[in-house]
Amino acid sequence: MNINFGYARVSTNEQTADRQIAELLKYVTDERYIYVDSASGVTNDRPDLNALKRAIRKGDHLYIHELDRLGRTKEVIKQELEYFRDQGVIVHFLDVPTTMIQFGEYGKFEKNILELINTLLIEVLTVQAEQEYLRSSKRRSEGILEAKKRGVKFGRPRYTYPIEMNQWYQEWKSGKITAVAFRKRLNLSNSGFYKIIKRYEEERMF
Repeated sequence: MNINFGYARVSTNEQTADRQIAELLKYVTDERYIYVDSASGVTNDRPDLNALKRAIRKGDHLYIHELDRLGRTKEVIKQELEYFRDQGVIVHFLDVPTTMIQFGEYGKFEKNILELINTLLIEVLTVQAEQEYLRSSKRRSEGILEAKKRGVKFGRPRYTYPIEMNQWYQEWKSGKITAVAFRKRLNLSNSGFYKIIKRYEEERMF
């Protein structure tokens, strides 16, 4: 039995794919078959997309909310589409109506015409998606440059040691408090704690 899969993508962990998922559930009957990545559309390092490729089979249908969710450049989109087509997977984009037509309802001639139309449409839309991505990247870079000129700082602020840092550090090293207790006092995650401790110890050497 063929399965309807869905794929959604957001660029950062701060964004939510809820809207995409809600639309995909109109075509995908089980949310378990919807794969969601929080990653840039220009990278191949997308764990859920890779997992989807391992799960999907010939004859299955793949629904994607928008063309640029599959990729942000023409090269990436083309590469992914070719992969799924080579696997015999039927890809549908919710924002490209002609890809939503079920070919089984038509004869061979009509099917060939629709495939040609979809190929041409996707070619045009992938170029548009890439151009929009490049424009957005340029605007973002220009905005960051101007902000830096005004003295705006980017990235996470540097961690500031509490005034009790040396006392707590000595208590930890002598075994009076555990690493967990020390970490909680510093209000740090486990990985963050050891990064800060390493930095603190390196600074103490000078």
